[in-house]
Amino acid sequence: MERSKQGYEAPRCREAGESLREWRDEIVQGELLPILEQIQHISRGEQGERAVGAALKELSAEGYRAVHSFQLGGVDIDHVLVGPAGVFLIETKYRSGGGLITFRNGEGIFVGKRRKWNQAIWQAKAGADKIGATIRHHCGMTEGVWPLVVFVGKWLVADQWSSTDVRVFTPETLKSYVRDQQPVLVRHEIEMICSHLERTARSG
Repeated sequence: MERSKQGYEAPRCREAGESLREWRDEIVQGELLPILEQIQHISRGEQGERAVGAALKELSAEGYRAVHSFQLGGVDIDHVLVGPAGVFLIETKYRSGGGLITFRNGEGIFVGKRRKWNQAIWQAKAGADKIGATIRHHCGMTEGVWPLVVFVGKWLVADQWSSTDVRVFTPETLKSYVRDQQPVLVRHEIEMICSHLERTARSG
């Protein structure tokens, strides 16, 4: 923590993947090593969140701020990105393997002909609903929150959507998408939303 001249320790915002690292450390310290699958899952999740966190950091030069790894109303939030184009809830998924993921409007996520990982869609929507509600309540703003799912790994995403309320990306295509959006928030609105979300993350 940063210490001011008066000796006050300023609260530190969490980094991408931090909650997952803490969970892994608790498992190791508790000598629960037989749960190897859980540890591997945590490690993959941490890699995914760090990869997305790095992509979001690149957007900071363009007026975006990100808040990482916290809980809100019982929902785990991976990342919230706030900037000129609005507020984005980002659900991160690291999946081994590789290939082409297709997100079909109204049908879900597919790999080939198999429908997979559709829980990620509902997780993103639930997180976006929670973030939207807290922004309305604490900031007095009705700006909508876009739910996004980002797949990390050796994947490509072919989006087939026209009017759906969820988007699916890789870290690289996420950056392009955000940059292509029209501005809807000004600086003081971005700062107000981020300040509240950062306080929420620290208190969690």
